[in-house]
Amino acid sequence: MNSRFKQLAFVVVVALSVVFGSQSVFAQGEHNRRAATEIRVIVGDIQRLQAPDTLPVHKEGLIHRIQGGLATLDILLRLADQESGNPITQYKNEVIELASWIDNQEYTKALPLLGQWEEKYPLTLLERNVDSNADHKLARKLHQELCAACHDNPNLEVERPAYNLFNEAKKLKYSEFLARLFLGVRGDRVTGIDNPLSDYEVSALVNFYSSDE
Repeated sequence: MNSRFKQLAFVVVVALSVVFGSQSVFAQGEHNRRAATEIRVIVGDIQRLQAPDTLPVHKEGLIHRIQGGLATLDILLRLADQESGNPITQYKNEVIELASWIDNQEYTKALPLLGQWEEKYPLTLLERNVDSNADHKLARKLHQELCAACHDNPNLEVERPAYNLFNEAKKLKYSEFLARLFLGVRGDRVTGIDNPLSDYEVSALVNFYSSDE
């Protein structure tokens, strides 16, 4: 995994540098949020790897997703530190060690470090408490336009299934579900890798999926 991880990390870091370098202004806290969501998704993926009922094909998909997440993590953490005014720290060696632990299935070593990063980079969403009829109507519309086609009847035979979001919202911790929703929605040629939804829209979706719809 290490050689593949290093190659993937180089390619992704270059791509991120191009994307981030092309924009002069970012939303306040955007790097912190992206780092925080990535950490929580990696933690959730490791927990799924440890679950006895996770299918082998899904474990392969989880490993590949973790590799992709780790490839960007060093630069994401450094950008988050820069954004927050924290001392700039090099995370490369820790990320490489983390990749090695996961490669060797030494999850008990990996999770404490990730737990420290979860505390350092909290995930917050300003519009969390939205539950009016209008919010529900908006969320249902967004679900039908962006999510339903893949998530309502997921193909569970592929490496990375698009799981049913209503089930996931009830099964996962709020922070992990929020992180997966934030990272899972992608924009178009204009927004690129950014999630095109506002905090309000994401919050409406979280509440919608957590309901008894």
